[in-house]
Amino acid sequence: MQSVQEIQALITLLEDRDREVFEHVSGKLASLGIEVIPALESAWQSSPDPVFQERVENLIHQIQLRDILADFEEWLKKPYHEMLEGLAIVSRYRFSDLDPSTIYRKAESIKRDIWIELNDNLTPLEVIRVFNLVFYRWHGFKRATEGEPAPNDFYINNVLDSKKGAPMALAVLYLAVAQRLDLPVFGINLPRYFVLAYAQVELDEASVVRPQLVKHVLFYLNPVNNGMVFSRAEIDEYISKLEMEPRSSFYEPVQNTVVMRLYLEMLQEAYVDHKQLDESSEISLFLDMMTRLGC
Repeated sequence: MQSVQEIQALITLLEDRDREVFEHVSGKLASLGIEVIPALESAWQSSPDPVFQERVENLIHQIQLRDILADFEEWLKKPYHEMLEGLAIVSRYRFSDLDPSTIYRKAESIKRDIWIELNDNLTPLEVIRVFNLVFYRWHGFKRATEGEPAPNDFYINNVLDSKKGAPMALAVLYLAVAQRLDLPVFGINLPRYFVLAYAQVELDEASVVRPQLVKHVLFYLNPVNNGMVFSRAEIDEYISKLEMEPRSSFYEPVQNTVVMRLYLEMLQEAYVDHKQLDESSEISLFLDMMTRLGC
């Protein structure tokens, strides 16, 4: 780690109008990682120069983005991709000062309220009725707006705070809480629509619910419509209306990494719809990493 004096000297050089000098210095500071951010923030506060302030803001953002991408890569390389953890990492892209523990704490509160109402004698349908009652009626989660959702409606910390979210955000939160309860709930990648499924599974030694352990799907769930239960026949009807040939992939549970990719693609689309093209390009970095790692 550089000394405090060396870091301060590098930060001072950010004022240099020579592009080559600036790029060399910013690269050096960026290589030091998030530990250099407090010094950069202090320099920003003490400088009246708008050019310098903008350079510092951009550098802080790039350092934070690099750190978040590193955490996302670590998540992707894990043997099991816990959905809430992945969503918390992505939320830090928009809310850099976010403490992920606040997300876990609020999700745990929902999980606990559902768990208290469950017992071993309930059928799968009864379990989901309890889940839906607590999630939608007691906690009040609902779709944010009709029409194209805003990017902020996707971030899970916002959804937990406001009780409103984009359809995909509601779906992934529902999925994350269900999986934290060890319920066999999975994502289903329907064309133009994302739904969930409740399946019968054979647990492995680690008791982790995974799509490859599914014996068969018992029923499907629409997380945007208060967790409404529906059958395979209704998917058949939906596919028919789209004038598409049925495929097995329209009915089968997918890995959480597939869900994450769909979620990021919809978030990126929201940024494009709202003309926030820089943010859209940065979401591509997450998607490119998933492609590189075969996720």
